[in-house]
This record gives sequence, C-alpha cells and structure tokens, in this order.
Amino acid sequence: MLEGMAAIRLPNEQIARILGVSRETFEKHLKRNKAARLALEKGKAQGSQKVHQTAFQLATGYTRQYEQEWFNPKTKQWETRIAREVVPPDPKMLQFWLKTQEKWRETDRLELTGPDGAPLKVTELPRETRQEKLRQYLELFARIEHSKTLVKLDEVVASEATIEVKGVEVDGEES
Repeated sequence: MLEGMAAIRLPNEQIARILGVSRETFEKHLKRNKAARLALEKGKAQGSQKVHQTAFQLATGYTRQYEQEWFNPKTKQWETRIAREVVPPDPKMLQFWLKTQEKWRETDRLELTGPDGAPLKVTELPRETRQEKLRQYLELFARIEHSKTLVKLDEVVASEATIEVKGVEVDGEES
C-alpha cells in the first residue's frame, strides 16, 4: 500500500492523511521503521521508472498489441484476434527527452573574428564623430516614429515635416 502511494508521488502529508495519522507521526514512523522507509523509496523509484519508460516509448515510438473482437462473416460468429498498432515517435517528446535526459541543448553560437581567425581590431571613433552619428540615428528614429503616426492617422500629408532632436545628452553635452 505504501509503495503504491509513493509510486504515484503522493506527498508524505497526503499519505499520512490516508493512513489516518499526522504528517509528523508518519515521518517519525519512517525514521524508526526501516522497512517502511525502504517501501516508500522503492515506490518512488518504481513510479519514476514507469514515467521514464512511458516518456521513452513516446519519444522513440512503439508497437502496441491488444485483443480485438470482430465479427467473422464466413463463420457468422464473433471472434477474438490480436491486433497491432504502430505508434510513431512523437517529435516533441523526443526533443523533451533529449533536453531533460541527455542534456541536449539547442544553441546558436556566433564568433566574430578578423582575417584568418585573428582577433577583431576595434578602433574608437573621435568624440565629434560619435556625437554626429548619434544625432543622425536619433533623427532617423524620429522620422520613423513620425511616419508611423502619419500612417495611423490614415492621412496623406502634403507638407514636409522638419524634425528636431532637442534635449538629448550626448557624451555629457546637451544637443
């Protein structure tokens, strides 16, 4: 009985409730009674093994045999025959199995190198060039945002808009 409850992963509190004792009393009993403790451990292991077996079968596919009743028109009687069903592998379960049991990971790795695998050479732009580039990017962003607004209004605007970027701090200076 204890093995069966442990196999379906009932927590100790629920097992104790089923047995009609408190969780504390049940856990004291487990500490003192080696046979009960071993039965609980064995049940949990059996439950895990069953889940692993089912997951593995779903990941790799399997053939299921079962008895089937059918009416034989020649003999005009119901007969029992063994039927087989081939269950193909489930790709999602296979992916789950590989990730959880085989530590398989989907990773994309991008390495940037210079010519012939040498390290990249990084040069810093002068401060004025950095400020100008940032201003250009901010202006472009403002134009994109402005065009989104115009599209949302569903209007054709004939006039040309001038966009100014003010109050943006660039390298400690305000533009």
